[in-house]
Amino acid sequence: MNKKNARSTNYTEAIMRLPIGSFMRRLLVESWAGKTPDEIATELDCHPKMIRIHLARFNAEGVSGLGTREGAGRKPRLTERERSQILALVKQPPSGRLERRTSE
Repeated sequence: MNKKNARSTNYTEAIMRLPIGSFMRRLLVESWAGKTPDEIATELDCHPKMIRIHLARFNAEGVSGLGTREGAGRKPRLTERERSQILALVKQPPSGRLERRTSE
């Protein structure tokens, strides 16, 4: 085994121990194997820009850069308390509803 293969094997083993998903593992393995973002994107069936974004985050922040970002996505319009209050109101019978009388 030559020096490059030994290093590649060590990187691959290190990646497999990381607490990340299989997509990110494959991305890192392919990157350390020397593939370009375009080649990795084709293999992983995604856009090359996404590969570049994840590689840049990994290079800047390490493994913690690969997780879900705080603040990603739309912010909720209601707080959890407001949502619970609305659900409780929906479960109650409507106020002012007339009761139907049965013929006596």
